[in-house]
Amino acid sequence: MRSTFSILFYINRQKVKKNSKCPIMGRITVDGKLCQFSVREEIVADRWSSKEGRSTGKDKPDRELNQKLGQYEKRLTACYNKQVEEEAYVTAESLKNALFTADTGTPMLLAEFKAHNEEYRKSAGISKSKGSYHIYMQAYNNLVKFITRKYEVSDIAFSELQPAFIEDFESFLRFDSGFSANTAFNNLMKLYRNHSFFCIL
Repeated sequence: MRSTFSILFYINRQKVKKNSKCPIMGRITVDGKLCQFSVREEIVADRWSSKEGRSTGKDKPDRELNQKLGQYEKRLTACYNKQVEEEAYVTAESLKNALFTADTGTPMLLAEFKAHNEEYRKSAGISKSKGSYHIYMQAYNNLVKFITRKYEVSDIAFSELQPAFIEDFESFLRFDSGFSANTAFNNLMKLYRNHSFFCIL
């Protein structure tokens, strides 16, 4: 029997930014259990239709936003149908993960970092330093916390990384996590040595 499944887009009116815009959120519900995610878009409240879950604006940015939301719906529906057919068990969390992980065929930052660390672990203490492995894992765990807190997603695509990502992550390490400048630098360097996103930003 198929689950009850729905997708809703809404704005978080409790987090109005300095530019007077509210972040747009998505909510997946499966059998009454929900999971939220950030669309990574924002809009002024008076240009948002709560009933439609779309922008009411007619300008190009509004049309592009609505198109993006429509694409999210199509991708989630496709993920839902695939999981029903192949796994016969679907949750809101599994759909969110499928949307933002390698299941979509998109290179994801945390997924690739995790895979690298797993390969490094096999050589730790043999041909590679155990100490370096621990720093790699520290960098990964801190990155998980940062992405979860800032973007409210379980992973982020390389294609969505912006230059400010590095500065924001460094700020998170220094001021939110309380690490010294040296520890923060080591975390960033481990990320740099594993991923070439510095070059594509």
